[in-house]
Amino acid sequence: MAVQSFQGKYDPSDYDPDLRCDPDQGYKASYIKIWSCGMPHMRSFHFAWLSFFMAFLGWFAFAPLIPEIRKDLDLTDNQIWTANITSVGSTIVARFMVGPMCDRFGPKIIQVCLLCIGAFFTYLAPVITDATGLIIIRLFIGIVGSTFVCTQYWSAMLFTKETAGAAQAISGGWGNLGGGVTQIFMAGIYSGIRAGGNSRAASWRLAMIVPASLLLCTAVGMYLLSEDSPKGDYKELIKSGHKKKVDMADSARKGFAESATWVLFAQYAGCFGVELTVNNSLTSYFVDKFDLPLVTASAIASSFGGMNLFARAIGGFLSDGASKRMGMRGRLIVQFACLFAEGVLLVIFASMDVLAPAIIFLVLFSLSVQASEGATFGIVPYVYPPATGAVAGVVGAGGNVGAVSWGFIFLFGGMSASQSFQTVGYIVIALSFLTVFVFLRGDHEGLIWNPIRNTADFSAHEDDEKARPAEKDPLSAKKAAAAIDA
Repeated sequence: MAVQSFQGKYDPSDYDPDLRCDPDQGYKASYIKIWSCGMPHMRSFHFAWLSFFMAFLGWFAFAPLIPEIRKDLDLTDNQIWTANITSVGSTIVARFMVGPMCDRFGPKIIQVCLLCIGAFFTYLAPVITDATGLIIIRLFIGIVGSTFVCTQYWSAMLFTKETAGAAQAISGGWGNLGGGVTQIFMAGIYSGIRAGGNSRAASWRLAMIVPASLLLCTAVGMYLLSEDSPKGDYKELIKSGHKKKVDMADSARKGFAESATWVLFAQYAGCFGVELTVNNSLTSYFVDKFDLPLVTASAIASSFGGMNLFARAIGGFLSDGASKRMGMRGRLIVQFACLFAEGVLLVIFASMDVLAPAIIFLVLFSLSVQASEGATFGIVPYVYPPATGAVAGVVGAGGNVGAVSWGFIFLFGGMSASQSFQTVGYIVIALSFLTVFVFLRGDHEGLIWNPIRNTADFSAHEDDEKARPAEKDPLSAKKAAAAIDA
């Protein structure tokens, strides 16, 4: 594929014809050629999910090692949960800020900066000597969790609306897969270092150097080898006059003003927030409740995050498929069903006192929670298209608000871990019914009704694209049916 300039604009003839780029949507791809690394679409897409995967590796590197760190630092359960809460709490503010920053500067440079911040503080992990140090370091490492917003925004900028649900679900799911891989990866790194004759204190500290180095290497590669959009990097496009400069405050104001943004914010607390809470505690849960050794508990815990390989994508594909047949109402039905099933399965999993059925329901619960995330972000691009970054930032922050809230239940609820998980499950069931109140402007139906239907058509997209709802596009069925090359 010939490219006019690495950092400059792309001519339509440069694009891979298999991607079926749509000129009416800024030459975004309507087909996910998953095995391709061609520029600009697919290589940038792969960096979008890979960077989030690596962010997860650094973000949750402590979690599987907590049983050993607890012994080394003589930590109490309250101190551990305080560290867990701070690790996801710092991401809340960061996600609110990162969304409008993506609209203004582009997702790539923001993602690079976030990975570098995460690498720096992960490198500082070996200097931790007490609970206070652990809490502070995890607070700053938590900033890297806002890479999720860039990942989702980036995917929406590379693929058409008809394919965005699948693209965002795949990139988010494969990124979230880092949460599962971290469980067994860090336990393996620790065990290998320990087997080399090192003390417990030295082993977990040396293990933290590995995710820090991976974060830094990914940031460098992404900066050199990817693009913000099908037309090139935002900086060059603005300089050449091919893109308007977005005002961050205006983007935030418009995206934050939509009621649907905040409904999805609450519901994302009930899916991604739950996933973060489980990632932080699952290894310890199996060690404490079933008296398993660290490596075995970590392996079982990894199955929860490992489902992200396909589970979140299932939510995106179901959302896109339902939209072909039923429009926006189809997307909303899928999202409601996934959230409701998630809550029910979490309650059942937490009630299991025998290991085998607990693992079975853990896998089923994992499938539903991650499908819920994919289905939720299948709706996000329709909330306010000119401020997609701002909307994604708010909704993404909802996941971290949820994780902090669920953490407080564990910390101050006075209940066992099983009872705390069941309480969260009942809350998720209640949150699923908020789908009734997802009202979108433009020609979109609601789950039952939509009182603001057709109040705006978003005809002037920030990139001067002709933004059209997938549900009304006569070509959408063909585009969604050929969404991915597996």
